[in-house]
Amino acid sequence: MLNLIFLLLLSSPSMQRCPEGTTATGYGPPQDLAWRCVKLTDNAPTTHGWSVEFWPNGNKKSACEYYEGELHGKCSRWSDQGNLVSRGHYNRGAPIGYWWFWGLLEDILFDPDGAKATLQLDETLRKFGAIPNDVPALAEFIVERYADPLSDIRQAPQLCTSSACVSVATINSQVVLAIQFEPPKEKLGTGEDELIRLAKQGKKRRQKISQLKKRRDQKHQKALKKHKQRVRSWEYTSLLCNDGTRSPSCVCGGGTRGCCSHHGGINGCPRDYPDEPERDTSPLMPNPLISAEN
Repeated sequence: MLNLIFLLLLSSPSMQRCPEGTTATGYGPPQDLAWRCVKLTDNAPTTHGWSVEFWPNGNKKSACEYYEGELHGKCSRWSDQGNLVSRGHYNRGAPIGYWWFWGLLEDILFDPDGAKATLQLDETLRKFGAIPNDVPALAEFIVERYADPLSDIRQAPQLCTSSACVSVATINSQVVLAIQFEPPKEKLGTGEDELIRLAKQGKKRRQKISQLKKRRDQKHQKALKKHKQRVRSWEYTSLLCNDGTRSPSCVCGGGTRGCCSHHGGINGCPRDYPDEPERDTSPLMPNPLISAEN
């Protein structure tokens, strides 16, 4: 059944006739970069039917179906190089059923900072509709499967929670993330031990990230406090006059009018203004996927 659904999804939508009562507006390249089916709703044009966009180089950018202004039906998106990025279905603006994502994991998981890669994957899953409690286990499963994906999407193991099922496999030598939104009830409760293991593992990793971030922030705040003290000291440093003496009344952080008037004028402040400490942007933790590849 999964294979049948996947083959149907892979049939790319082409420019089709607009639904009855609508009109096609716009053009594809070279005249323009988009066309869509529209109908008048309260005297305003509303997308209803296909909407197709193109990149400036002429490659197709997206082809999605709409119903009264909302995404509803098939939807596919491509990169400017013509590579398929995602494909699935919407139901009145919400993603439903199976969705496939090409290249998404490479963009997220191969950040040199393992902590940043983890949090980016978490945010992506939340954006896709996974509830917060499900995210750590789903993310851990994706990382583990990415390191050893099967070559057949139909045989790839799934991890299911109440909000989504995920699997990772290769299609035409590309690693693909598959997400099933709002999985059927019969899939829930399977792999309970695996779900518990991954949830604990994910919680531990995110606690570690939180601790490392807190330590780094505390270290930076301490450096900022010291910097503030140095600035204060600089502000009250006496100005240097051109005859080599120090001004008896003027300081680096104050005005200069009338300063060193009997000492040949102002030479400047004898100390450089303290540099503000830079925030540490080095990786918070190593990325195990990058380590494994090296």
